[in-house]
Amino acid sequence: MFSKDEAYRLKELFWTKFGKRMKKHVSAETGLGINWINYKTAIKQVNFRMEANNKFASIEIEIT
Repeated sequence: MFSKDEAYRLKELFWTKFGKRMKKHVSAETGLGINWINYKTAIKQVNFRMEANNKFASIEIEIT
């Protein structure tokens, strides 16, 4: 188990690295950056889900 300070630093590090990595990708339609947390696929049955807690972080593609 991490202390509050360690957990805070790990979360901050994860989201900073994730943001830097995803910033390189731009939308094919607009040429602007993509908001990956609320990414709209334009397909009703496909959703992107992001979840992070003290034990793990995950990015999921949900097909319903």
